Amino acid sequence: MMKESLTMKEIHQIRLKNYERTRNMTREEKIKYINAKGEQAKRRIDELKR
Repeated sequence: MMKESLTMKEIHQIRLKNYERTRNMTREEKIKYINAKGEQAKRRIDELKR
């Protein structure tokens, strides 16, 4: 059995965290959640460009 790389371990942790946050959400709630996170990321990128 191959040992999991640190990068893959981090990806799995992120996916698990996202699953835990969204598992009980309705489809509409998930869409709102994802859009809100996207807006936060967009604002952060714009701040870093300045």
